[in-house]
Amino acid sequence: MSRRRANFLEIDTCIWPAVDYHALSPENQKVYAARCKAIELYVAGRTLRDIEEETGINSRQLYWLLDRCLKCQMNRPGF
Repeated sequence: MSRRRANFLEIDTCIWPAVDYHALSPENQKVYAARCKAIELYVAGRTLRDIEEETGINSRQLYWLLDRCLKCQMNRPGF
């Protein structure tokens, strides 16, 4: 049984604004990269277990990230 949340099933990260990855400190680049990878894997349909094993981001953290990203997206003009 899938534990995926319905409101996250049709995420289009292509419309999200770009981040200046190089403006981050090396430590924050690693955190950002892991978070982005976790979201990409989720959107691609990977299991929560696989995502945590590959990125270190657990389901609670992932859903928090997704909620936060979608709230920012909804607050942008045009959405």
